[in-house]
Amino acid sequence: MTLYLTDNTTPEEIKKAKETGFIYAAKYYPAGATTNSDFGVTSLEKVYSALRAMEEVGMILCIHSEVSRAEIDIFDRESVFIQEVMTPLLRDFKTLRIVMEHISTAGAVEFVKNGPENLAASITAHHLLYNRN
Repeated sequence: MTLYLTDNTTPEEIKKAKETGFIYAAKYYPAGATTNSDFGVTSLEKVYSALRAMEEVGMILCIHSEVSRAEIDIFDRESVFIQEVMTPLLRDFKTLRIVMEHISTAGAVEFVKNGPENLAASITAHHLLYNRN
């Protein structure tokens, strides 16, 4: 099972969840980015303490990799997320196991291929076919 990571998820909740033996990961949805993400993360920095706890206990971070700001074109949301969230996340959490879920651009594939060992991804293959043409 996974936890739904929010701005209010505490390190204590992470540790308790891991201790159950049933929770293996937490899911990071940027608030408003996808279905049922209204209570998702509004700012990476707001979940740093929970992420530190995840890193300590060996819990996986599954991350929906797109920004949700209306001024960012839909075809640019993943690349902006990589710049604004993934790059500092990987810099600050060297051993946190991270899975970028549903990546859908060639740029994200290259980012993961060239990333550190603690980074993996799942691919939404049919999205790789979509572009403006």
